Amino acid sequence: MTTSRSLINRLAAVDGGRVPLLLARKYRRMAEDAFAFFRGSGHLFHADFPRGLKRFPTVWLNGDLHLENFGTYRGENRLTYFDIGDFDEGALGPASRDLLRFLTALHLAAPLLEITAAKAGQLTKTYLAAYRDALSSGKPLWLERHLAKGLIGDLMLKLDKRLVEGPDGSAWLRSRITGFPARKKPHQKQAGGNFGPDKDTRRLRVDTGKGMPAPKTARRAIEKAIRRIAWQQRSLGHGKWQILDVTWRIAGLGTLGLPRFAILIRVSPNREGGIALTTERDLLLLDLKLQPGSAMAPHLKKQPRFASQADRVVAIENRLQAISPAFLTAIQIDGQNYTLRELQPEADKLDLKQIMAEQGQLNFDDVQQAIDTMGRLTAWAQLRSAGRQGSVEADALIDFGGRSAWVADLLDAAARMAAHGTENWLACQTWLRDEAERLAPFVVGSV
Repeated sequence: MTTSRSLINRLAAVDGGRVPLLLARKYRRMAEDAFAFFRGSGHLFHADFPRGLKRFPTVWLNGDLHLENFGTYRGENRLTYFDIGDFDEGALGPASRDLLRFLTALHLAAPLLEITAAKAGQLTKTYLAAYRDALSSGKPLWLERHLAKGLIGDLMLKLDKRLVEGPDGSAWLRSRITGFPARKKPHQKQAGGNFGPDKDTRRLRVDTGKGMPAPKTARRAIEKAIRRIAWQQRSLGHGKWQILDVTWRIAGLGTLGLPRFAILIRVSPNREGGIALTTERDLLLLDLKLQPGSAMAPHLKKQPRFASQADRVVAIENRLQAISPAFLTAIQIDGQNYTLRELQPEADKLDLKQIMAEQGQLNFDDVQQAIDTMGRLTAWAQLRSAGRQGSVEADALIDFGGRSAWVADLLDAAARMAAHGTENWLACQTWLRDEAERLAPFVVGSV
């Protein structure tokens, strides 16, 4: 198949200015399968969105709804939730945008999970049936941890096991942090606390493929901004912060190559016997992510105004999720807008491909149960944000959920969009691999 030059130009235009090494990684992953291509090229989906699906209720949208944008996270109340995540593309628009993106993703992910086309179609119907049922109820709920079953329950159980503490913290902490002191022999007295204020050698790991050293200029600017937040947190009684390390964070797919950083902070109580808000032990990990703007918004009607792109993401996430993640806030650094949140052990997506690799074969009933839950979470998010800044009222959503005339059109459109996405992937596959090889040699040993 001949590669479409216009399609390649559209990809290159969006990815310009990214870190070459990470962009090469993104392109290699996108070349692997149609689902990865779909995840890494959301702007193509929204630009090619079918015209006949715009007469849907106006709601607040995630903008990048698919299987792997559902996952667990720890809320500001320190409890764990399973919900929609990653609101970088969020905007106000017709509900069909999120619904069609999720249904299309189901078709594209099915071959990776060894699910037949017929069963993939069954899953799309399961999702919409659960969505309509939850919408018709008119009550936004959330998934309680102790009620989670099947794949989602297993995910939370695996997290619990990963968080069991050893001498140097949990397995999750050890996978992120290096520089723990050598354990003292039983007859040796362990000094109070882990380290003195100037001798803390704990640092973020950069040898696991999840991070690399941050440029010095970026690090200085980030540390300056975090110190301002540290004073605010101290005044709120959340403890005193000492910045230990800043690294470039390698995560996600669509935004891979854009500035994103992990920040390691040592936290001590404001006063003796006081309580300090931490991720684990005396450490706090933060995720700092650039927000350049929504790829979906240019294809929608005029949007409500926000102070910045980061403020947009924070506002939409607060509206759609039952409980917000800890430390979720918008922050400006050197004239650029970032979102800041806790980088937590609970933040884990429902990666069906990984689950399949571990289990050997997925139980279809378990998959169907997870998809049902995702349909309900989508409805609850829309109900939760109803009537906010241009979105329809809850009564309109309840009425919409009770009608079914729109279902068949959406199901047909999802199958067509999946076929179109596969064609785009095949047309770009060779170019993606070649471009990845071209990009990588230029950045060996540097960021």
